Amino acid sequence: MGNKKLKLKIPLEESESTVLEETVALPFLDSRIRFSLKNCDTRDFCIRNLNTDEIKTFYKRLGYFEDITWRQMRQVPREKGFSVEKKGDSNHKMLSSMFPIYSLFFHFRITGLSNPFRVFVAQKEDLCYLLLLDKKGCINH
Repeated sequence: MGNKKLKLKIPLEESESTVLEETVALPFLDSRIRFSLKNCDTRDFCIRNLNTDEIKTFYKRLGYFEDITWRQMRQVPREKGFSVEKKGDSNHKMLSSMFPIYSLFFHFRITGLSNPFRVFVAQKEDLCYLLLLDKKGCINH
């Protein structure tokens, strides 16, 4: 083949659109979504800060997610499902610093209440770790 080198007519440039986002690994797409409280915040963003109606609505929402698979979740619009925290944005940076063992973060909404709120989670394999329950809307509002 010789010593011929390829030459580019234009230089390669980095762009945000080429950043690969992490998603659910193929072996887990057909697994049902499961939740863990193992690393949930026990102070400012804890389940203890919810009232009875908020807890009932929260549990109902978890039940909805537990009835579907990760593959089905990918088809749910982000307003009704999981919104990925993109690498490099402020939420991802905050969550990464608080929970460095995870690299893939989402949030979902708890609606149907006088004060809807967001729940921040991390995903590892087919398990969804509940991290922060933002009842007061302190994060990114």
